[in-house]
Amino acid sequence: MKYSNNKFLYWVQTIPTRIKNFFFCLKYPFWRSRNVWTGKFTGYSCTWYDDIAEGWKKAFGKQLSDDIKAAFKEDKKKNPKLKWKDALHWQQIKEKWGSLCLYASTTENIFNVLHYYEKISDGYCFACGKPAHYMTRGYILPLCEECFNRHNENNKKYFQENFANPNEEWEKYQQECLIDEKNITPEKVEPLYKKRKDNK
Repeated sequence: MKYSNNKFLYWVQTIPTRIKNFFFCLKYPFWRSRNVWTGKFTGYSCTWYDDIAEGWKKAFGKQLSDDIKAAFKEDKKKNPKLKWKDALHWQQIKEKWGSLCLYASTTENIFNVLHYYEKISDGYCFACGKPAHYMTRGYILPLCEECFNRHNENNKKYFQENFANPNEEWEKYQQECLIDEKNITPEKVEPLYKKRKDNK
């Protein structure tokens, strides 16, 4: 959706997003957008969750959120006065070298959850969330076969325009990027807290 440059119209256009984010953050308050330096709440026009790639959100976004909640409940058992703003303070969320990076000041339990999902993220397609079969070169990204072919349309053209045997070069490039079959991740991501229902 293209937003207006007019501040009032922009505010009106973003109402549905802000309503959706409000209810999302009622369930998962730790995704609320806060200033990195001051910790001050910055509104519902966006959330920290928005910084996670779509594919990873599809693959394990809900489980990541539920596992963070479960870890927080474990922390609350030891420290009943613990608040979300003290338990988890986001600093940055991004993709780096084909993996999800979750930078935060947090408790040990929540840190373990973040580390677990960072570790498994490179096994799932950055674009659609299916198990990754390829790891691209240059700008490193894990991709499934369909997304790999779509992502590399320009490379195919380059091979066709610059090589005598473009198909051979393309196949060679595919082989270089192919992930060994034994390292392909399962379709379903296992949550870290398997008994999450007990933690609700």
